[in-house]
Amino acid sequence: MVMVILTHEGSLLLENWFYHPVHLNHSRILSRTPLSFFSPITLHKDERWFEGYDYHPQHFDYRRRSWWYLLCHRAETSFRIYEQSADIGGTWNTNTYPGCAPDTPIYLLASGSSSSSPTPNSPPPPKPKPWSSSHPTQPEIHAHWRAAAEQHGLTPNISLNRRVTAVVWDPVHCVYHVETLDVTPPGANPAQCPPVPVEASQLCYHISGAAPGDAPPPISKRKTTWHIVISAIGGLQVPNFPDIDGMENFSGRVVHTALWGDGVGDLRGKRIAVVGNGLTAAQLIPTIAEEPGVQIVQFCRSPNWIAPPKLISRWCSSVMGWILYHVPLLVAIYWFYLYLESEFMYLLLFKNRLARNVLKYVITNYILQTTPQKYHDKMIPNHDLGCKPIITDAGYLNALNRANLELNWDGITRIGEHGIISKTGEKLPFDVIVLATGFITDAYPLYVRGTSTLTVQGYFKSQRGPKAYLGTTIPGFPNFFMLFGPNTAPGYGSMGFMEDTQINYIMQLLKPLIRRTVISLEVTAQATDEYNHKLQHHISQSVFARAPSTYRVGNTGRVSFLFHGMFIPARRLGSGSMTSFWWLLRRPKWGHYKPPDRTEKRITC
Repeated sequence: MVMVILTHEGSLLLENWFYHPVHLNHSRILSRTPLSFFSPITLHKDERWFEGYDYHPQHFDYRRRSWWYLLCHRAETSFRIYEQSADIGGTWNTNTYPGCAPDTPIYLLASGSSSSSPTPNSPPPPKPKPWSSSHPTQPEIHAHWRAAAEQHGLTPNISLNRRVTAVVWDPVHCVYHVETLDVTPPGANPAQCPPVPVEASQLCYHISGAAPGDAPPPISKRKTTWHIVISAIGGLQVPNFPDIDGMENFSGRVVHTALWGDGVGDLRGKRIAVVGNGLTAAQLIPTIAEEPGVQIVQFCRSPNWIAPPKLISRWCSSVMGWILYHVPLLVAIYWFYLYLESEFMYLLLFKNRLARNVLKYVITNYILQTTPQKYHDKMIPNHDLGCKPIITDAGYLNALNRANLELNWDGITRIGEHGIISKTGEKLPFDVIVLATGFITDAYPLYVRGTSTLTVQGYFKSQRGPKAYLGTTIPGFPNFFMLFGPNTAPGYGSMGFMEDTQINYIMQLLKPLIRRTVISLEVTAQATDEYNHKLQHHISQSVFARAPSTYRVGNTGRVSFLFHGMFIPARRLGSGSMTSFWWLLRRPKWGHYKPPDRTEKRITC
């Protein structure tokens, strides 16, 4: 059995796939998600089709081995990770703008310590270093993922500079044909790049960011075949470029924060326009505002709720990080504290109107006390708290008091050769225009075709927006699984926990496939429709549906990005987003998946 994982630049947590959050190693308990355990698989009355196959439910103690060991040494499964970037790390590799950091404590996203190398008969590589704070910056997180990949022996199975261009299901042979292109950047060291097959055909491809007149690098095309495809491209991959006239005529530099790279150059002494005022801009501006001689004008469209920084962020210093690194049990306790805190805040924000109004009052006072008085009439949103992403202040509001930073609420008419023309007719000259306009969240960028002529994106369009069963599987796409799929982002909490939960769920689905006791698994359209109908019903009654936002299809359609805690029995007690999601995905309901052809007891293709 062979499997391919498509990270394709957007994967948030590469390490999570092969490093289970709960390990037991040399009597050292390293826990990040106490709720992430496996229940023995039981067959319900509507799931008896599964009994006709050579499959014996068995309870694995996943705490005693990593995903790498389980897949490759127990199940004898080969796999390949395709990554279109030149390095691993996903979003922490590609997003390199100044000030880039998580808005969630890192201990909810990744453990500060890790188990030894699972590869037998090999010396353990160096472990990732302790976290310097609860909100470390991008370079530190990226270094952690690189060290984790080496520690768990993943690097031999990762193909870097490989862009996936097509994934097509073959119903005759029950496999996916995956087409990839080698997109090695010009001037790259061949020794650091994956080998190119001799038989590959040479194509031409334009690499974004190449200097005008540069010859496009040679690209090798290759087709491979896989039984299972897992999409780990993430939900924040495609940069959102605003539709502004004249951008191509600007004589200076235009850069999107998601494509920062090394070409931005030195910002000292520059006149900088920042378009957008979301989370990215709130992290970027305090950092670049300290550069000598810079003058910044931020173009804002509508205000956001900006909450005061958590006290826990200041408490968790590098010293505390060292302690957590060397006392694994304390990591578990601290993680559980953060987990409960996030779920409690979720209940306050999204399930209690009185508590939400109190929090709105507190945040409003914080904004007014921190920002200059001249912005007071512009800084308080007119939408309810929680309708749009809530920004945790990382120094942004204090930076508004600097003399070299100005907010502009006039709007943009077009971009000229030397700067921006506002809707009031004012011409503002700039050397650099930074687009902090986020990502497109309601589209799937890869060409993946299943049993019909529809691609994943075609299916989403037919459903008037992204739609999946538990955000993980899609009808018409057998043996295809998604991480960070539709409606999987928590309203308030850890995306890392949500992905861990999906991984646990997917691994249970993979067991009969890896053991070759069933030929394919495909969720039914009925199960998908029923789940999404119930989910959208609860979301329509929540604060998420009360204002246009990036949570919604086209900013105004149904909510396709967020998950909303809703399900029995936890709902009667009041459950948060993460707890409800875990409850739903704790074990598969096999009756929601189409049975394979009963004439085949064993896989022959």
